[in-house]
Amino acid sequence: QAAHPNTIDQGLHHTCNVTATEVLIYSRHPSDAAKLVVDVATTGEYIAPDGTKVKPDINSIRPDKEAQKDSPEGRDRSYATQQFNVVAVNLSYAKHNPNIHYENHPVSFNERDRDTGERLVDYSKNPHEVLKDSKGHPIMSPRLDASRIVEVHNTIIGGSDKDVFLGASEVIGPGRQGAANEATRFSSEKELTDKLAELNRDNKLPTIIMVHTAMEPFWKEDYDGAAGGSGGWHVVTITDYEPGRPAKVAVDNQWGENVDHVGENKVNIHDLFLATKGPERALQQMQQEVAWNKAHHQVDTHRTLELLRLRHVSGQLNDGDYVKKLGETIAAAKPTWERQRQAGTLNEESFARVQQEFEDAYQSVPPEGRLKLLRSAGTTGLMSEDHFNRSVGETMTALMQQRDQAQAGGKLEAFLQKKYNPALWDLDKLLAQLPSERQKAITHLIYEFSKGPVVLEPT
Repeated sequence: QAAHPNTIDQGLHHTCNVTATEVLIYSRHPSDAAKLVVDVATTGEYIAPDGTKVKPDINSIRPDKEAQKDSPEGRDRSYATQQFNVVAVNLSYAKHNPNIHYENHPVSFNERDRDTGERLVDYSKNPHEVLKDSKGHPIMSPRLDASRIVEVHNTIIGGSDKDVFLGASEVIGPGRQGAANEATRFSSEKELTDKLAELNRDNKLPTIIMVHTAMEPFWKEDYDGAAGGSGGWHVVTITDYEPGRPAKVAVDNQWGENVDHVGENKVNIHDLFLATKGPERALQQMQQEVAWNKAHHQVDTHRTLELLRLRHVSGQLNDGDYVKKLGETIAAAKPTWERQRQAGTLNEESFARVQQEFEDAYQSVPPEGRLKLLRSAGTTGLMSEDHFNRSVGETMTALMQQRDQAQAGGKLEAFLQKKYNPALWDLDKLLAQLPSERQKAITHLIYEFSKGPVVLEPT
């Protein structure tokens, strides 16, 4: 991994901060990263250039389940990275609170509690005490802020590199002028763009940047919550900058190579900037952007759909209102798409983003909401014909399964009135939009999926 730092990943652990630091050091100062791993592997301890000594818990530097694999998967943490992670976190605590040790305890990871075995242990207590959060759960993250991540980097290299870590000033707070190991702050999209352009020009990439995983494109890349640190603040590394309108960046995500953004999949700088603000602040800015676009007849459907998604996940919109507003947005955009298709001016890249946003919205709502969305999609081209047909069949099958469960539970009448019969009405309206051949194909799929015809229940 020394030759290919972009393959370094954190696996299931909450160590994006020190894993990103490892990527930087292997990229900028490879011998320093290699020395740390060799020293702890051969002696069980590491002494930094400034004399700070770390002697990790022996069990924490034995290969864990991921590190033991002969052929690690694309997102697994390697044994070398496990050692680097443990030493790097403890290096920070050795400088600030030597009584606190970061350890990896053996656990059986399961999908319910997501326990990775990571622990912060207070060695000043007798017996040693595992630190817990306000809910009484073990703390499973290193809890290193931006300045401490920079400090870890510079301690390992024995230097004082600048622009190690980038963060929105409103999120990571004001810096201390002239202080060592400070993160680089930006207050606007222009400042972020200018800084990345400068680092690219001066061959000083990669750099670390802090983003929120509720924001695009990171929110759907966390392996259904299994990625270490998913669902909140996260750090990634920016490995390349591509000027343009818009400018784009290559992102190495420590969650795994499958979610890296490189080549044709680079991230729009505007999306990156919004991700650095977090959902609450980004929501305010996006509402202003959407309102401005609407007032100036420059509607960006993708941006509108993203705004609706954020309002939905933040609780501002319930499922019903979310589906309704999605339908209104698609209906408003449909005439424009049709005109652009006829004129050959449809922006395929932009439309592809809308398609993905629609698919994500479709997957996030219950079956009765999905049918309404499918009605909205209709003949817009948001779904291929085959995907559309199968989606209708699968959705109706799910509703019929729910109907059977409601009947078994003695709640059939309420289910029919509230969900099933309205869904059948939506199905009827949906089919009415389509040519007879597609109607037959969809009806056949519903029959095949359910092994029975669709029958309108009495109300």
